[in-house]
Amino acid sequence: MWKQYFHGSVRFEVEDAGCALLNKLSKFKLRDVHCYDRVVFTVALIHKKEVQRILGKRTYKCTENKNIFTLLNFFYTRKILVTSMVVFAAAFIILDQFLFKVNISGVHGTEHAQVTAFLNENGVTRFSRKSTKRMNSVTQKMVEEFDFIAAANARVSGSGVTFSIHRAENISREVHGDIISTHDGVITRIIVLSGIALVTVGDVVLKGDTLVSGTRAMAIIYIHNGPELVCIINNTNLNLS
Repeated sequence: MWKQYFHGSVRFEVEDAGCALLNKLSKFKLRDVHCYDRVVFTVALIHKKEVQRILGKRTYKCTENKNIFTLLNFFYTRKILVTSMVVFAAAFIILDQFLFKVNISGVHGTEHAQVTAFLNENGVTRFSRKSTKRMNSVTQKMVEEFDFIAAANARVSGSGVTFSIHRAENISREVHGDIISTHDGVITRIIVLSGIALVTVGDVVLKGDTLVSGTRAMAIIYIHNGPELVCIINNTNLNLS
């Protein structure tokens, strides 16, 4: 049975045929043979062309039983199509590793130009490689580089990256140091504007755990205990909920 599945088969219905024809085809190990007003039989798919040659000009109908190799044969006989698909898939995988858009929000004019130049100097340009880790490192340097930037974060999405800049005048200057958990629970939301996140959504934390580290760590963090929202830590004084 397994050979029939892997090799495939073809069902013939031949009109105006008799025992003489079956004798000629016996070497092909016919299966499910029926003789009524026509001859019906099944043969391995690999013998299809040979059987058709013997049938010659007789009137017949044949039906192939689909199998795993039918699909492979489809692609094998269409090498240009397969090659194009492989090239396209490889190109997509390669291109997906690179940035095609670099967006900056939160600053304008001269400040926007300064940030753009800074990103260019640090290799964050169109056609540069995507790396969330590298983008986060660049945002940390950005905060250290410019006095007018109090916090920044980078979000890589699709073919682009968006840098969200928060100017110093928009964020409380009282924010400083690591962000510490004030409750036991599970992190259900975290937006890091500055610093290094030590937890992610789904992590279980205890009161006193460090959630985000940095000399000016800034983040909005939601902590649930079961279905209850037990804490919203907003170390930015921004309304981002």
